[in-house]
Amino acid sequence: MGARGYSAAQPVYLSEQPPIHEVRLSERDSIMFACFRDLLTVKELEVILDQSEKTIRKMLADGTLPSVRIGERVYCPKARLIEHIVAQCEGASHE
Repeated sequence: MGARGYSAAQPVYLSEQPPIHEVRLSERDSIMFACFRDLLTVKELEVILDQSEKTIRKMLADGTLPSVRIGERVYCPKARLIEHIVAQCEGASHE
């Protein structure tokens, strides 16, 4: 059990409604994302997605990446980023 009362194997929902696609990470992927906090900064997104700050900010602003604003800062919830990536991969495999 993690410090916040949940383990990496449990799905974590940011709202009362579960997402359309439940994301279950493999142990390898859980370890890969474990070093990142639940709310990702622009700098962390640059590292994860290998994109420039300008590109990340544009993607957050236009809704390409899920985001939440807290005060003057913009974050991307880690769980929503993973869902977004999985959905993009599933969409690409159907083409």
